[in-house]
Amino acid sequence: MKLFLDDIRNPETLFYGQAGKEWILNPLYVNNSEWNVVRSFEAFVDFIEQNGLPDLISFDHDLDWEAYLPENQNDIIEYNKLKVKTGYHAVEWLIDYCKKRNLKFPEYKIHSMNNSGKKNMEEIINK
Repeated sequence: MKLFLDDIRNPETLFYGQAGKEWILNPLYVNNSEWNVVRSFEAFVDFIEQNGLPDLISFDHDLDWEAYLPENQNDIIEYNKLKVKTGYHAVEWLIDYCKKRNLKFPEYKIHSMNNSGKKNMEEIINK
């Protein structure tokens, strides 16, 4: 089972590089029917509580425009001030979920284009 957390994109829209002038689809995401797509933190939590832990999760960070950083903001995201939860919050919740059930954190990818958010998510997973 695969779970894809992103507010607007679908798995088949994720690219990974260029061959000449053409962008190449990441083979991991080509078949959208293999992925369960959720659009919010709440839908992410509901999906896992109802279906159990997926084998693979692909995370986006920004699940609302509020999480985008204005330019020259020193790449600091003040998570406690956000009204809409992000992929970072989903990772925090999932770490707690796995700890409480003595489960291994699943295989994951972070497909977010928000480099600061991606870094924050990687750091909390690797702690």
